Amino acid sequence: MGPIAKGPVVRENTVSQFAGFFTAPNKPAYIVLDVTDANGKTESWAVQGNELAALVHDGWTPRGPVALGETLSIVTFRVKGNAAAAMADNPRVMELIKAGRLVKGTEVTLTNEEKKTFGSTK
Repeated sequence: MGPIAKGPVVRENTVSQFAGFFTAPNKPAYIVLDVTDANGKTESWAVQGNELAALVHDGWTPRGPVALGETLSIVTFRVKGNAAAAMADNPRVMELIKAGRLVKGTEVTLTNEEKKTFGSTK
């Protein structure tokens, strides 16, 4: 298993892509993170979050609060089952799901130490 597969886990990661943000209102949003393990190997992981309405309610906008290349901390949990694959419509996210590199994100801590809800543990 990769460095963020066990949960809950909090890791500092670099954001490399957003998927589903403000483009698919009835599907979960995803943040793709580049995660470096203790040996220096970097892997990409997809972090599944809430749908659009919940993200907007929690203060997410098309311009923030997270930018590409930003390093953030995120609490993650393992995703059970393969239902997430049916929800994703981004090719890179689908590839990561098939590779078993998908986790559910719950809380993001930004570089300014502000905390934002990204998903639930359900």
